[in-house]
Amino acid sequence: MFEERNSFLDRHSKFFPAHAKGLSVLITLLVVALMTPPCVQAQTIDPHSDWTWNVLKLSGNLPAGSVNESYNSVLAVAGGKSPYDFSLRDGVLPPGITLNPATGTLSGKPSTTGTFSFYVRVTDSRGETGRHAFGIVVGSGSETVDVHVSPTSTSLSSNQNQQFTATVSGTSNTGVTWSATLGSVNSGGLYSAPTVTAKTNVVVAATSVVDSSKFASAAITIDPANSQALQITTGNLPQGQQGDVYSEVFIATGGTAPYSWNISAGTPPAGIAMNTNGQFTGVPTAAGTSSFTVTVTDATNKTASGNFSVTVVAGGNFDGPAELPRVTVSSAMTNTPAPGPTISVKSGGDLQSALNNAQCGNTIALQAGATFSGVFKFPAQNCDSGHWIIVRTSAPDTSLPAEGQRLTPCYAGVASLPGRPQYACNNPQNVLAKLVVSGPGDGPVIFESGANHYRLVGLEITRPTGVKASPTLMSVEQQGNAEYIVLDRSWLHGTTQDETKTGFNLAGSNYVAVVDSYFTDFHCTAMTGQCTDAHAVSGGTGEHQDGPYGIQDNFLEASGEGILFGGAAATTTPADITISFNHFFKPWQWMPGSEPFQGGDSGNPFIVKNHFEFKNASRVLAEANLLENVWGGFSQRGFGILLNPSNQTTQTQPVRDVCPICVVTDVTIRYTHIIHAGGGMALSTDISGHGLADHGAAAKAGARWSIHDVVLDDISEKKYKGTGRLFGMSNTWPTNPLNNVTINHITGFPDATGGFMFVGNNSANQMYGFVFTNNIVITGLHPMWDALRGDSCAASDVPVTLLNKCFLTYSFNHNALLGASPHFGPSMWPTSNLFGPSPSNAVFIEFDNGNSGNYELQPNSPYKNAGSDGKDLGADIVGLNAALAGVE
Repeated sequence: MFEERNSFLDRHSKFFPAHAKGLSVLITLLVVALMTPPCVQAQTIDPHSDWTWNVLKLSGNLPAGSVNESYNSVLAVAGGKSPYDFSLRDGVLPPGITLNPATGTLSGKPSTTGTFSFYVRVTDSRGETGRHAFGIVVGSGSETVDVHVSPTSTSLSSNQNQQFTATVSGTSNTGVTWSATLGSVNSGGLYSAPTVTAKTNVVVAATSVVDSSKFASAAITIDPANSQALQITTGNLPQGQQGDVYSEVFIATGGTAPYSWNISAGTPPAGIAMNTNGQFTGVPTAAGTSSFTVTVTDATNKTASGNFSVTVVAGGNFDGPAELPRVTVSSAMTNTPAPGPTISVKSGGDLQSALNNAQCGNTIALQAGATFSGVFKFPAQNCDSGHWIIVRTSAPDTSLPAEGQRLTPCYAGVASLPGRPQYACNNPQNVLAKLVVSGPGDGPVIFESGANHYRLVGLEITRPTGVKASPTLMSVEQQGNAEYIVLDRSWLHGTTQDETKTGFNLAGSNYVAVVDSYFTDFHCTAMTGQCTDAHAVSGGTGEHQDGPYGIQDNFLEASGEGILFGGAAATTTPADITISFNHFFKPWQWMPGSEPFQGGDSGNPFIVKNHFEFKNASRVLAEANLLENVWGGFSQRGFGILLNPSNQTTQTQPVRDVCPICVVTDVTIRYTHIIHAGGGMALSTDISGHGLADHGAAAKAGARWSIHDVVLDDISEKKYKGTGRLFGMSNTWPTNPLNNVTINHITGFPDATGGFMFVGNNSANQMYGFVFTNNIVITGLHPMWDALRGDSCAASDVPVTLLNKCFLTYSFNHNALLGASPHFGPSMWPTSNLFGPSPSNAVFIEFDNGNSGNYELQPNSPYKNAGSDGKDLGADIVGLNAALAGVE
């Protein structure tokens, strides 16, 4: 779907030689040229000095030029026999400058400012040749450097910080040197006030690195500590919505830090609480207005109080452009009563007989620690919501995690799993009943058509070691349908080397919940395996209208996808899917080159793809999920999330479409963390890669996707063999292109050597309704790059031009764009965005090189409350941390 673009050279390969050493040195040349200010001679580098055929030595010390001023410089040749012939081979001369082929003279009057890089080839009378790379910097000729500092004045208390921003005009080199008459200021403009005992005036200055006579300053008044009275400065609290995350942080000034917060009177809205750090977060559970008093206490026990109120409105059913699930699955034990007698099945007993003879309301208790081998078919029963059938371990509830807490392999007597996060396991004991499939087919759990009202609790469900098969452990029988199924506190797993395709295939089911469970070792082996795409949970195929589904608080490990919906023939689309509080994970030992490395029994690696992918799904809410560790190297590029509605085709003749009705619509992804990945999210309606039928037919729709309050960090092409981009957006459908995608309040750190987004559209119909607002991202050297090979709207790679060509309508504003290349200055972006030379401009609590940092903004950040909605730019870090508490 997305063509890899490693550098500027990849986009313009027709201008440059393909020899690896030539590419490497030209990159170096470009960087050197970009860093060379006007009126400084450009440096020359010979990229081919070790080429044995490069007999002639071509050289020249080319000065910088100025627009509309005469330019003249002559190239020199060593070796060979005259006469010589000079020719431009690759790259571009400054407009207005020509190369004399007989004398090697570069002359003329340049008409355009910029940095121009090129190769010249020289040939002598005997046919010997030489090549050399050159660069010329052309300035305006009348540059007037101007420096401005913001804010121009401020007041601080002792030891407080203030972020200053410098803007430099009149030159392409916008670097400044910061200084302060008292206190300290770092290279990013962050000033730290000293401790003073009396009111003190300080000047902070920013001086142009191009012209040291040009500077600007700001005046600071520093008050002694404790000179300001302690007070709460938080204003009116915003309205909340029932069922949505609410997150605010209270702020105080004066007094002596640190502060401690509490609600001293009244009652906050149900579901919302305040911690001692002043974080006021939660999910309101009821509509209404609540009034309460907040008190802050400083380090000297001084206090200040304020009265506040919050109004919570009844829950709506839209998040931005996306409709939320209309129906959810009730999965609590109280929702699945089994008031009838218990049927005990001892070790060696007949589980299938017990299932066949069970009545609605029975509990089937399997002996804890026992193994039951076979393919167990759960028969159709005419049960109702008051009479479920529970199949569970005989161990008492007190031996299992409490309801609502995730079960781990510790309860199967396994103290830890190599390469996985360490779970709490002080006393490993096997209290689970194990079901193992016999033979090479699917199982051990198969729900017969019509099966309903089953709850499975405290089971270990797996496959035997060494059997050549790739089973699905739980599923509905082929062409059948089942409903009201709950998988609760169970461990589903394959074996270390054998293939296991799927943990729970939801196709053909309704009202199914997968909760508090642990999925490991689902993988397919490259080249020698029987399967190619392994999943912990899958669905979205077949002829039955599936959903609703609830997939909550699970550990989901699979080489292909932790969750996949679609990817095969379907005549309906599953709907109303809630995916929350899950930890998606792939162990590093699966990655080729790791020590130790773990692959299949052939030694080949497992086929790793993504974390979750939707090819056919509607009304999906994915929130409070942690997606950790994914890399490219097979047919995918290691994205955390893929949204790509996909038609499919038959594998035999005659080839025909089998899912033209497939859609991915109304998807909300919020309060999610993607970390250690080859790429962030791939968003496409694309028939040239993922999301396509094999012969190129489009699916039905990809629309209304809302993505917000997401952190994407340690997104790396080099480390994880991906694109290194936060997002990819593309469309090649001839009609009904991708539309109404909102990306809002994102904090993201891709490879700085790449960029943050791929974009492409090879259709006559533009994508539309794209919103990218209130985000903090590192843009990289090539921020928005062509996603598609060929005639793409993104071929210019200039952000504002790309957006205008690729999207019929869009909003791109109120973003903090950090670390932008000088090739893509503010004038090349839509208006109403903020720019900073580095992540330090954001003033995070802890950046930590964009890898597991604390990206909450400090109070003096220029991006504090700078959003179009009055909130901080970037993700709601406080709300995200609250949502992910306990997920790992």
